[in-house]
Amino acid sequence: RDDNHELPLMKRYPLLALVIVAAAGLVFIKIREDLGEMELPVLVYTIVITTMSITALNRQAKTSRASFAMVMAGALLFMTSDSLIAWDRFHGTIDLASVWIMLTYIAAQGLIVYGLMAGRKADFEGSTTDA
Repeated sequence: RDDNHELPLMKRYPLLALVIVAAAGLVFIKIREDLGEMELPVLVYTIVITTMSITALNRQAKTSRASFAMVMAGALLFMTSDSLIAWDRFHGTIDLASVWIMLTYIAAQGLIVYGLMAGRKADFEGSTTDA
C-alpha cells in the first residue's frame, strides 16, 4: 500500500513550497530598503501570507482536485495582489497598479471561495454515497 498520498504536498514536493517562500522572500528583500518603519509589519505580514499559501498547498491530499486547484490558485493570486500593493507602495510605481491589484484580488477571493465551496460539496456528496 502506498501511503505517499497521505503526506502533505509540502513534504512530497518541497520544491513547490520553496518556490512560494522564495517568491515572497525575493519581493520582501527587493522592497526592504524602502520600508522604513514599516519593515517589521511588512515582514510579519509576508510571513502570514506565505503561511496561508503553504496551508493551501497542504490541502492537496485532503480535498477534491478541483477544490485544491481553485484554492491554491486563489492563494497564489492573493500573494500576487499583495506583492503588487507592496511594490507599488514602497518600491516603485506600477502602471495601472490599482487595476492589476483589484483584478488579482477579486480573482483570488473568488477562487478561494469557490474552491472551498467545491470542497464542501465534494465532502457532502462523498458522505451521502458512503451511507
